[in-house]
Amino acid sequence: MPTLMAEAKEQLAEPMEKLKTDVQHVVETAGKKARFVMRRGAEKAEELKHGAEREVRKHPLETAALVFAAGFLIGGFASWLTRRK
Repeated sequence: MPTLMAEAKEQLAEPMEKLKTDVQHVVETAGKKARFVMRRGAEKAEELKHGAEREVRKHPLETAALVFAAGFLIGGFASWLTRRK
């Protein structure tokens, strides 16, 4: 019986090593792609932030009015939610 186990272990050693290598490769590739996507997302967020800052500087009064209106609407909605039964 021990020889049967030894033979099975020997026969499975090479396929298991290949499977281990393949899994490591997949994990490594997935990690690289995830880092790329995260970096790209951070770059896009930074571009969006700078674009918003530019627009606020170009149109400060309109921005203030928009923020006031949004706050007014959110406050009205919150008030409505707390008063309804």
